[in-house]
Amino acid sequence: MDKENYAKFLLSGMYEDKYDEYMDTRDPEEKKDVYEEVEALKLAVDSVDIHSIAKEPVWKDDILGYGDRVLSCPMCNKPITNVWSRAEYKPKFCHYCGQRLKWYTEE
Repeated sequence: MDKENYAKFLLSGMYEDKYDEYMDTRDPEEKKDVYEEVEALKLAVDSVDIHSIAKEPVWKDDILGYGDRVLSCPMCNKPITNVWSRAEYKPKFCHYCGQRLKWYTEE
């Protein structure tokens, strides 16, 4: 399982367990407390942002078909555009989808 889905997987399992506990609870006061925990976990599952986990750019064939290869975002597959015309342009985020990018340095 990849990293970006692991957090959602863990939170989803906790949510399902807590929901089962909510359904089994008979005491109204305790049921209210468990319900609040269920809602908090649901919010946590929904708020996991997979774009915040940095990924390496990938090489893709140029869409024009000239055989060129371009660095592209691993999420939206759009080319990483050099907006500043710098030789070593390495943005921290994709300009299209906001995916966080990580760059490795040559050693």
